[in-house]
Amino acid sequence: MKDYYNYTARQVNREQALVHNRLSWMLTFEGFLFAALAITANVSNDAETRSNLKYTIPVIGFVVALLTAVGVSAAYISIHQLKRSWANKNGSEHFPRAYGDCLTSALGRTTGYGIPLAMMLTWVVLFFL
Repeated sequence: MKDYYNYTARQVNREQALVHNRLSWMLTFEGFLFAALAITANVSNDAETRSNLKYTIPVIGFVVALLTAVGVSAAYISIHQLKRSWANKNGSEHFPRAYGDCLTSALGRTTGYGIPLAMMLTWVVLFFL
């Protein structure tokens, strides 16, 4: 039972690390896209190129944020399955939970879902400006 407890705790930590990595990479990439959009808006003399990039960059940013949201969702689904498996395991009452309670888990997920959604909204607004 102790091995299963350690396995569950490790897997939850692994999935949380994946969420962190996905968000970090997304924010880094999105930062480069914002810089490219700003440079394009200020430097490019060619109106057609500027117009094309004005629409292309937000689409790329939106897709990256959407893919990040999908990856984050996959991690949270995996964590939910681990929690359900742990709760159904006989003898699990002898160990502390290898994860937070329902409220702290829900609050923790808001960042994982909220950041990609905020980025998607930002890119939609920039696309239509």
